Amino acid sequence: MKVDSSAVNYYPFGIALAILVVLCFSTPFSTVYVDSLGSADTVDDVILAIKHGMLARRVALIVAIAVIIVSLIKTGFTRVKPDRLLRSLAALYILWVVMSIIWAQDVGLTLTRITVFLILLLAAYVLAEHLSTHDLACITAWVCGITLGASLTAQYVLGSPITPTSGVRFGGLLHPVSQGWNCSLLALSSVTLLSEGRRFRKLLFVVLLLGAACLFLTRSRMPVMATLTGLGIFALTKLRDFRSRASFLLLLAALFALLGMALQIHGMPETAERMAMLGRDSEARNGLATLTGRIPLWRLCLTYLEKRPFLGYGYNSFFSSQHVLAVSQRLPWYTTHAHSGFLQIALDVGLTGLLLFMLLYTVAALKALRLALRNSDNAFPIMILVWAFTNLLIESTIITAPIFPTILIFCVIAKLIYWQDRSKSPPVPGTEGIAVL
Repeated sequence: MKVDSSAVNYYPFGIALAILVVLCFSTPFSTVYVDSLGSADTVDDVILAIKHGMLARRVALIVAIAVIIVSLIKTGFTRVKPDRLLRSLAALYILWVVMSIIWAQDVGLTLTRITVFLILLLAAYVLAEHLSTHDLACITAWVCGITLGASLTAQYVLGSPITPTSGVRFGGLLHPVSQGWNCSLLALSSVTLLSEGRRFRKLLFVVLLLGAACLFLTRSRMPVMATLTGLGIFALTKLRDFRSRASFLLLLAALFALLGMALQIHGMPETAERMAMLGRDSEARNGLATLTGRIPLWRLCLTYLEKRPFLGYGYNSFFSSQHVLAVSQRLPWYTTHAHSGFLQIALDVGLTGLLLFMLLYTVAALKALRLALRNSDNAFPIMILVWAFTNLLIESTIITAPIFPTILIFCVIAKLIYWQDRSKSPPVPGTEGIAVL
């Protein structure tokens, strides 16, 4: 859906500040990550928080509901004709999520999580209706840039400076993985805005370099990989014909093959290990074989999935107080999520829900790719979807928690549902008759 900038009543900077205020309450920033990787909370503290929730988060969500209601009363629902397939798949997935309360083990927790899910969906709908993809990139840059600035300030005021050789992970006000997502989105949005040739190019270039440098300092492997994947998709959309795109993909394949050969010749285990460490300390080296404890967790979660394979345990409520305690007793650490978005969805809403989600996500990604290949100015949605998919391989809160990446992903999908492609430009030479490319 192309939005005329003259008709937009919302400004990206103002919306970014509003989102930041809500996020500060819904997922409070914490200085505990300045000097360590996590809080000193025990399993009992976590279980208590799951049972009773957070007062600040409730206040933030009430404020979000009020803003959404005011916006809908003022503007109403969009009259733009939606993409029928995408809308149907989204409706089926949302319906299945809501229905999961029927067979949920912890009904109260499931009801709470479904309520948060629906609020995030409505917020994404309102944002997608009023904002263009350029506005979304601006909001992403503002939110992530302000968050990074506050984190750097906290790190250097309250903690100790982090250097590339220190082996310590940069987190600031966020967990290092969340900070990795933040820096990654800052880099991707900066690249998008730079490619549009608008104002503040020098400033955007500095922001891009700062985001990339801080991303490395988080030493978060998957956000780094997701960033490279997103940039690869962006580069692909800039090529103007099918032959150039095919050559680009072949070149990437050849580079990976040469890298594999070089590692094999010069000592693959040692070299590959150093690359995968990203400068982290010996504790991370010991966890490489199990993906920092994820593989034992996944095996344990699969035993629970086998008991309820098609329905799951209720939306975003598998890790109830009961299961958190049970998992912590069988692992040397505790967790409140599956560390895999796809496994988390299967645990919550079963393989049926996972299938619906994958269908929705695939159709949305194919549409985003088609729009980006037709006009590279529309590359931001496919960059975000590919970036999210990569992160979902070993992380799950990116689509379940009330954090900015979750809102952004929902917003991009909502935007694609109501996207009206009015481009009258002729097909790119060499792409005639090709459905996706």
